[in-house]
Amino acid sequence: MTQSATPEFAIDVRGMTKRFGKLVAADHIDLQVPRGTICGFLGPNGSGKTTFIRMLCGLLHADAGSGTCLGFDVIRDSEEIKRQVGYMTPLRANANAAPWKTCRRCRRGRSKC
Repeated sequence: MTQSATPEFAIDVRGMTKRFGKLVAADHIDLQVPRGTICGFLGPNGSGKTTFIRMLCGLLHADAGSGTCLGFDVIRDSEEIKRQVGYMTPLRANANAAPWKTCRRCRRGRSKC
């Protein structure tokens, strides 16, 4: 675990890239987000937003690039990043259902989430 004492940036990445076969899902992303800043990711479906967030949170290994998240190295310290970051994956069980209905079904054990 190699956390910076007080990182200037909450997110500081260079060249983050992820490929799935011939498909380039995230292509050499450079991003710096200062501590205390709120940042949103906007773009059309399939533009790499979720892939990038999953790489940043340590849930998906980048094919290229480097950087830090909360002062932890996104490659070497992915387990610590997972402990520090709250990430909720997109709901896929029933995309057309209202989220509260899907959650209620999950709580009652009627469908898989």
